[in-house]
Amino acid sequence: MNNLKLLKFTVLALLLGIVTTNGLLAQNSPMSGESFNLVLADLDPGQTVTITFDVTVDNTLNSNQVCTQGLVSGSNFQDVLTDDPDTPDPNDATCTPAEPPVPSGSTIVINEVDYDQPGTDAAEFIELKNISGSPIDLTDWTVELVNGTGGGATIYKTIPLPSVNLAAGDYFVICGNAANVGNCDLDVSPNTNLIQNGAPDAIGLRNPAGDLVDAVSYEGDTGAPYTEGSGTGLQDPGTSGNDNIGISRFPDGTDTDQNNVDFVSSCITPGETNIGNPSCPAVFPFMTIWAVNDDVDGVLQYYTLELNNNFLNVEGNIEGVQGPKDIEDLIIDED
Repeated sequence: MNNLKLLKFTVLALLLGIVTTNGLLAQNSPMSGESFNLVLADLDPGQTVTITFDVTVDNTLNSNQVCTQGLVSGSNFQDVLTDDPDTPDPNDATCTPAEPPVPSGSTIVINEVDYDQPGTDAAEFIELKNISGSPIDLTDWTVELVNGTGGGATIYKTIPLPSVNLAAGDYFVICGNAANVGNCDLDVSPNTNLIQNGAPDAIGLRNPAGDLVDAVSYEGDTGAPYTEGSGTGLQDPGTSGNDNIGISRFPDGTDTDQNNVDFVSSCITPGETNIGNPSCPAVFPFMTIWAVNDDVDGVLQYYTLELNNNFLNVEGNIEGVQGPKDIEDLIIDED
């Protein structure tokens, strides 16, 4: 998406001589296509006036430059168009190059979100992916959770990211409860109902300079600048039987700046490649394995395995085995 930059340029009303305005004469926010009138005092013969102002671009540009031109009117002369003094052409518009959009593939994207589960939302997560070709230091990066009620954009939580070098192609998972989310890298509070459930809401990602480098709006369009294209129709169902469904970029990491095109409803794969498949494996029941080790004063050593989709949660009194584990790493010894 386009970086939001403050652009500054100067328009000259050529009436001979030099008079430069100091301070703020007027402040206004005209919409596209509207005019802004600035009333100046009488000028002596041989004088000019320089008008300097700022333009803030708060939407996606369809051009690589911003141009403006004024019309000077008075009671004792014909209308005169303002002129760009840096070009040889008379009475031409003043144009300033706009910051080009950040190329896809050169940064980090919001790659997968699971914001709604049946009942209490206790397994929410946001997955980021480094889609560049180099490691990126997450120091001073932030994730913004945005309430989009009524098409607005109110940030209700900001999550600072830790000092971690995220390898090229690697994932970083933020969750509300690491006990319920596989491959969680950053457990934040609260444990439940961390991410609002839409209609609409959004998530933004800012780099250390404060630039919004990615945003996803879901269940509708959140206010600017937190919607890329449209979020209409993009939804995490959160209903019974859809326990393991979220919204995922598919193909994995693809970013065309169109939220409801880049994301699909899919089985969640936190910390792994998105699969783009809404048909998820069944949820398996708990399995409890008991083991006795006579060498530890006859103390019963046990752990409980909770197998849910592709992730295994381990709890018990054996040191070093607690927490979510990928079942690909699980080895069961029949001895």
